[in-house]
Amino acid sequence: MVVAFVPEKIRGSAFGLFATVQAVENIAATVVAGLRRRTARKTITTLCSWLIAVHG
Repeated sequence: MVVAFVPEKIRGSAFGLFATVQAVENIAATVVAGLRRRTARKTITTLCSWLIAVHG
């Protein structure tokens, strides 16, 4: 995806920015899942996580 839309000259920076955004999203998702697991039933959280993983 990054390769198709970014000029070759700045492609390295674009990959770095893309990876940073993904890392922030992963941290946010982990925090949300942790809070949800604390407040909701564990089976509901596990089911929701499974559904998100399957449907992406």
